[in-house]
Amino acid sequence: MYGELWYTKGKMKKLGSVILAHWCLLAGVVFALLYWMVEASRYAAAFPESGFMAAFFPVKDVDGLMMRVLTTMLFVVLGAIANAMLTQLRRAHEEQKRLAEELQKTFYEIKALSKLLPICSVCKKVRSDSGYWQQVEDYFRDRSNALFSHGYCPECAAKANKEIDDLD
Repeated sequence: MYGELWYTKGKMKKLGSVILAHWCLLAGVVFALLYWMVEASRYAAAFPESGFMAAFFPVKDVDGLMMRVLTTMLFVVLGAIANAMLTQLRRAHEEQKRLAEELQKTFYEIKALSKLLPICSVCKKVRSDSGYWQQVEDYFRDRSNALFSHGYCPECAAKANKEIDDLD
């Protein structure tokens, strides 16, 4: 992903959101380190005889050390939360895009099925766009997800039963 030389516009957007999410986490760590350095320099200015390591890890000032650790953890956690939120937002955007494409496809299918159909008044076959005549079931099965089951309506059932009774 990162080794490609040329990127399409879509790949750049996706790559940009991934990099932005990682930058939020990195920014949390950087802010934590900057805070740690500022506090160390303030401690070194207050106690110049203590030395460099004592300024970074003040053993005598336990409250100050705990405050630095907690603040560092806060910055890192905030960066991780921002990272998670951006990742979730990117996924939601991709899902919304997929649903919009699916909706557009469904719209075109409905539009294709809503036109005037040439149908034979005797055998009930439908003429397709290419001029071939096919069964109604085949026509709709090819153009939609419709499945057909066959049965009798009440009028045809009564007519069929009458014909069967007449045969006996």
